[in-house]
This record gives sequence, structure tokens and C-alpha cells, in this order.
Amino acid sequence: MKIPLVGWLFLTLLLAGGERVHWRGGYDRALEKARQHGKDLLLVLVRKGSSASRELVRRIGNDPETVRQLGSRFVPVIVVSDRKESYPVELYYTLKFPTLYIVDAKRELPRQAPCIGMNCAQYLREYLLETAGKAPSRSGKEKE
Repeated sequence: MKIPLVGWLFLTLLLAGGERVHWRGGYDRALEKARQHGKDLLLVLVRKGSSASRELVRRIGNDPETVRQLGSRFVPVIVVSDRKESYPVELYYTLKFPTLYIVDAKRELPRQAPCIGMNCAQYLREYLLETAGKAPSRSGKEKE
């Protein structure tokens, strides 16, 4: 039986217990919320039905330190590439999924080069630990 991406997200939230990532589903609303609260945007671009996308979301949600940091510093949003109404393709164009962007919400610009693929959960954790208590830099290399 195939479970849709939304179903996997729900199961991940149920099983995580305690703190969890509060994913948003629409880019524009998440961007507005990030601006209101002075936070950055954590944008995860996924492809509908992708097992790699589900696995990345699961890995991010299963790391307690990442979850704690995300809640205080970011507004996380998952955008499905096929849903044009919630995907600002002109800003975050990619043909590889999943892709993770760390976005300066005020300027709506990526702070780092995007991270592509399954290593993004570890990349995110390292970024969060490295930048805790510091202003994030705009440099970075694309991670595959």
C-alpha cells in the first residue's frame, strides 16, 4: 500500500513524540510567518511520491537537536514541485529532489548554496550547530 507524502509526514509527527518540526505546506504563508517572527525559512523541495523526499523529512524530524533548533530559528516549509501554486520556481529552480534551501526571509534569498539529496539532514544539523549564536554566512557549497 502506498502512503502519500502527507500521510508520511503525519506518521512522522505522530511517532516523533515530544518536540517536532511544524512543517508548513505553502511557501507564501511560510514566508510571511518567517518575516513576522524574524526567522529564516527552511525550504525543502520534494517531488510527489518520492521515497527519498519522505526519508529526508523523516531524518530531519528524528534528530532532537535539529528539531529544537528549527523551532527557534526557522519556519520550515515543504513544497511539492508539482504544485505550481505553492512553488516559486523562478526563485528556487531545480531538477533534483529533494533539495533543501536555507532562505533569508527578509530578502527572500538563499543564505547558502542548496543541499541536494539524502545528505541534507546531516548538512542541516551541521549548519545549525555551526551557526548557533552567530549570524549565518551567505557562502557555502552545494552538497550532493
